[in-house]
Amino acid sequence: MTKLKALRAGTSMLVVGAFLGLSGCEVTLVENRTSADIREARVASQTRGDSRSAEALLRQAIYDARDPKLRMVAEYELGRILVSKPTNSSRVQEGLGLLGSASATYAPAQAKLGQMYAEGDGVRKDELRATQYLRAAAQGGHAGAQLDLATLIRKNPALGSPIEASRLASAAISKLQADSRKGDANASRQLGQLYRDGLVVPANRAESERYYSMAVRQGQTKAVTELAEMWMNGSPADRQKALRLLEMGADRDVGRAVILLGDLYRNGTITQADRDRALAYYLRGATSYDDSTVSRVASTLRMGGVSAERRSQATQYLQSAAASGSAKAAMELGKISENGGNLGAAAKYYRTAANAGLPEAKMRLGRLLFEGKGVGRDYAGAVKLLDAASRAGYNEADAYLGRAYAEGNGVAQDWTKARTYLEKGIKGGSTSAAVFLAQAYWDGLGGPANPTEAVRLFKFAADRGSVTAMNALAEAYRTGRGVAPNQDLALQWTERAAKGGSSSALVDTGWAYATGNGVPRDMVEANRYFQSAVDRDPSKAGQIARALRDGSKGVVDTALADYYADIARLSGDPQELRNQARGLESSDPAQAEAAYREAARNGDTVAMIWLAERAFASGDGAGGRRLLDQAASGGNGEAAQKLGAIYAFGDGVGIDLGRALSYYKRGAELGNGESMYWVSMFYRQGLGVPVDTRLADEWLAKARAAGYSVGL
Repeated sequence: MTKLKALRAGTSMLVVGAFLGLSGCEVTLVENRTSADIREARVASQTRGDSRSAEALLRQAIYDARDPKLRMVAEYELGRILVSKPTNSSRVQEGLGLLGSASATYAPAQAKLGQMYAEGDGVRKDELRATQYLRAAAQGGHAGAQLDLATLIRKNPALGSPIEASRLASAAISKLQADSRKGDANASRQLGQLYRDGLVVPANRAESERYYSMAVRQGQTKAVTELAEMWMNGSPADRQKALRLLEMGADRDVGRAVILLGDLYRNGTITQADRDRALAYYLRGATSYDDSTVSRVASTLRMGGVSAERRSQATQYLQSAAASGSAKAAMELGKISENGGNLGAAAKYYRTAANAGLPEAKMRLGRLLFEGKGVGRDYAGAVKLLDAASRAGYNEADAYLGRAYAEGNGVAQDWTKARTYLEKGIKGGSTSAAVFLAQAYWDGLGGPANPTEAVRLFKFAADRGSVTAMNALAEAYRTGRGVAPNQDLALQWTERAAKGGSSSALVDTGWAYATGNGVPRDMVEANRYFQSAVDRDPSKAGQIARALRDGSKGVVDTALADYYADIARLSGDPQELRNQARGLESSDPAQAEAAYREAARNGDTVAMIWLAERAFASGDGAGGRRLLDQAASGGNGEAAQKLGAIYAFGDGVGIDLGRALSYYKRGAELGNGESMYWVSMFYRQGLGVPVDTRLADEWLAKARAAGYSVGL
């Protein structure tokens, strides 16, 4: 809605409200059922957004009305709905007819038609006709029409004189000022908008603030956030006033104020960043599962610095949104699951969003299918999804398609096409395409390895902000592959990646200081980088804790390891929760089980298997199988193998060789050697499938290569 439309809507409401307050000779309009229907329709359409109910009420009001003036108001209200929410041309024509009928003497209808013809909104643009309607409404004292007509004349002097435009603007301002002095909050807010934006009057911040403040005192809730947004761009003192005003608005349940407070605390715009508090405001202001709120909640979760309790509440909101059909929520849950390492759950969410048509979800699911992460590798399915995402303009998909053609995965190998897709991605602005092309040269995909060319492309991508490329350059300089070794440059690129937001680079820089690799050894400085990484991405806490505990990075510090382990557990790190559970098994079994359940809720498939075994031991076979299936879907091959054995040997269920083989195949695809062995046995012995010794031998060789030797 344009700014003038917003002004006009408020002015029209004033006129309609005033009209409905008039008295008739026989019965007051307020008491009249028809009048009540019109008021209820207005509430339904403008407050609840329920245009269907409003339309039904207004049609009844037109049918019941005996007073011509009351019928005219109902015709205007219904006409306005039909032209603003058209589903077909016949509804627009009906709406125009109703507005035309009401416009005979009713200024709001005249103003609405004038605005439509002025902007070409639902009708052919006709400024001359717009002028006629607006002039009629303006002569009736309609302030919105006066403002529109003044603006139209100033844009097109052929429609009137500058004197007339000034006179109209002055009349509108005078009327709004008079109404404002009488306590009309809508008029005060409109004056605040006019002086803020310099519409028909010179922009005047002081006057805008004065009228907005008056509107707030008079109870106009929209003025709360509009005034706060003005102050947010002002001096430090103004920004503090904005914060207090928004807190007042939140206390009065002004939805927009609650959301803005969330933004302020998320970004630290006025106060210190407090993402836990930001999420609390977002969840409080979430009256629906709209994409805007879903994005705010999800992005704040990804920023980290959120308590386990708040994370759980936010995740429940997103899960409810996804269950209610929000494709955006499903995709965001996929991102959160992927960032947390639960790729099986990520794939499920991405599939839901992809099936709803989101190109980004197709790209992300295609990437997981291509890499076989969280799901069985499916190159053909990946290429199909990536091609759809590429057509929608997602250049990252071009990068994967280029890799598909380079490797001949899902398509016939064609290095020429591979380069075409990768170059297309690079030209379209995809740094990931440059990174993939560099990675192809680095790993020798589609041809001989060329580390020198890889470094050139990594540099190209790094200069355009790719932290992945920066990390790759750091590795190249550390190892001297494709470039002369240079520890100073390696550290510089790592630090650039850290400054660019790479939590991995921050961790790498921390290890450089912890081990003295290229810099003086300094555990204080190392810990500073570790802490920065964890502030950005709490999932890094568990990685740091485990490395400090087992010495895999060359440094052991149990006290620091315990510190980061605590952070990891509080942020829901499933592996640290599982480690905590293991430590409690002998001393406090109840607490251990609680920790395993929390780890499982956060996607830890090993914890799911532990809980499944507990369920089987207690006689809950269905619960145990459900947990194993969840773990298998999360990418755990052992869980799939256990389910295969259950159905192969009829352990608590009827023997089902087809289902058993299906689970064994899933486990094999996930790298489980025992599953590979049993797939081999099924084909060799013809268990539920025709005997196929060739496939049996292939799977047996794979089982040996995977390290499985029992029974071989």
